[in-house]
Amino acid sequence: MPSDAEDQDGDSTDLAMENTGTGGSSQNGLNILATTASKFMINIKILVTSLNNRVNQEARKLNQKDRSDLLELTGKVLLTCMQAEAEFILSDGKIKDLEELIANKDKKIFDLQSQIANSDVTLETIDGKLQRLIETYQDNQKLINELLNKLPEGDTSDISAKNLKIDEAPVMVIDTNDNATALSYRDALMARAPELNIPNPMDLVIPRANRLIVKMRDTSNLEKFKNIIDNDPNLNKLALAKISKCRKDRLILFGPQHKLQRQHIYTNKLSLFGF
Repeated sequence: MPSDAEDQDGDSTDLAMENTGTGGSSQNGLNILATTASKFMINIKILVTSLNNRVNQEARKLNQKDRSDLLELTGKVLLTCMQAEAEFILSDGKIKDLEELIANKDKKIFDLQSQIANSDVTLETIDGKLQRLIETYQDNQKLINELLNKLPEGDTSDISAKNLKIDEAPVMVIDTNDNATALSYRDALMARAPELNIPNPMDLVIPRANRLIVKMRDTSNLEKFKNIIDNDPNLNKLALAKISKCRKDRLILFGPQHKLQRQHIYTNKLSLFGF
């Protein structure tokens, strides 16, 4: 994980340890607990953001099975983090309620203690929840670090065809408008894989929701591929697509409603705008 999340994690843990078992009704104790909760919330958000970014980068380097395993595990970790964050929002609200009670000068100390005693919300219960969430956070972070240590090393800014397990074979990239369209194109192409000379139906890869990558045997297939797509009733939605050929071994088709936000530049990478 990025160092900022690791560094800040130490701060919230230390504060929580210092505050364990504070009990009582002191303003200082509540302030420390509220500060700890706030720092923990920040750490959760850092963890979720950095994990999501890192996984999106690393997943592009893996084969289909490893990528699926990684994304499934990541989903479970992120769900736990979001649940922890939601619980903390609730905890923070309870802390503020207690702070308002303490700030009310008309209340005597024992009245406040009585209210706390008659409520299921106490400094001890909130602090206990904090400790459990921090332990969950730390367990998740260990799991994430262990997972990331198994991932391939490399400069994530250079997501090349080789990184994507596509090697140097000719590649056709189809940008669609949504995941359902990409899946329908994949199914239609898989049905005609032998005729289109696709080495293996599994070479039809969807690395993100609206993009389909097709690995081919040789560059001579590109024109044939285009003609079949234009005339296939299951694929004719691409007949209106903007088509461009790049570097002789790339055929890039943009769906008819695909909005080009900038000029797309294709090099030895698949493309610079989507990966």
